[in-house]
Amino acid sequence: VKVGFTVTPGGDVNNLVTLEVDPDSNMEYRVRRSMRVARYRPILVEDELAAVADQTYLYEYKYWPKKVKAAPVEAPVKSLRTRNDKGRAEDDDSTSSPDREEG
Repeated sequence: VKVGFTVTPGGDVNNLVTLEVDPDSNMEYRVRRSMRVARYRPILVEDELAAVADQTYLYEYKYWPKKVKAAPVEAPVKSLRTRNDKGRAEDDDSTSSPDREEG
């Protein structure tokens, strides 16, 4: 947020103008409020306090855009049981013991 202002002979901020805002105005409000209560040291011209015009202040802050949640991706489900040629269900596990036929 970049603002322009004038420092009065009393050190107050006057003629506060917003020059630049990026990315939004949420921080603009906070910076402008802070500038309104800020006090600066005015300059001396021939031993008299004088106003100083055309001052700028740049407030930089870290900005991380909101993370957009991606739609959940469904992984393909592998069946643990398959059908053999005869239509019977059998486990699809390579660690299981070989099938025994009863007879």
